[in-house]
Amino acid sequence: MAAAAQRFGAYGYEGTSLRDIARDAGVDAALVYRYFGSKDALFAAVSRPSALFDPLLETPLDEVAGWLCDFLAGGPPAEEIPHPVVAVLSSPDRQTAVREFRDDLAEVFSERFAARLDGPDAPLRAELVAALLLGTSLLGRAIGTPALARASDDDALHRQLGKAIGALLRPEPDAS
Repeated sequence: MAAAAQRFGAYGYEGTSLRDIARDAGVDAALVYRYFGSKDALFAAVSRPSALFDPLLETPLDEVAGWLCDFLAGGPPAEEIPHPVVAVLSSPDRQTAVREFRDDLAEVFSERFAARLDGPDAPLRAELVAALLLGTSLLGRAIGTPALARASDDDALHRQLGKAIGALLRPEPDAS
């Protein structure tokens, strides 16, 4: 999976072959076919966010902002692992990839993560956490906007993102 993620990230779907992935992983291409069946299936497996975000589902809520900041600051560079949004957009069957990505995100955030949140609008607040995570990582790592690219290990990023995520995790006080 790591070899596939690196290849797809570096060369895109069209520029990647299963033989290249197998060579990078030090295995025979037949083994890759045996476990994944096709290049499309391997691409889909590498592009799915659920496994990526599983640790978030176990992280105590008061540590989620820190986990997300560490997630954004750490990890391999964008050229090694494709950003999930970029992977979806470069998929050979974009319509199917968008649907699967949406369904996967909905399962992780709208259902499982939202179930951990107290108060109103939990699914919406959970999806906004996903939007902050994906948007921040897309702009900072994949696109490289100046402030976010420089702020990957910055205390200001942790502070600002922590405030935004913290507000989403806490239910709004009753207005009555």
